[in-house]
Amino acid sequence: MGVYLSVYFCNVRPKKTWHPLMFGSVIEAVGVGVLSYALWSDHLATIYGMMALTGAGTGLRFMPGTRRPESDPMSR
Repeated sequence: MGVYLSVYFCNVRPKKTWHPLMFGSVIEAVGVGVLSYALWSDHLATIYGMMALTGAGTGLRFMPGTRRPESDPMSR
């Protein structure tokens, strides 16, 4: 899910890498924070949900961080 959102943000609208990097960082931090609480309280459904949320945040952050700029001659 995160990678698909990242593709949309980078290629369709707004065509910039700042938005997925910022949203991915925030989503991942919130997911890890709530995941630690879910592990402490031993609530299995919340653990699974926060693992999915953290994975989406990682996917959202991962793609723009590896994108080559158009001016790079190796990108062709």
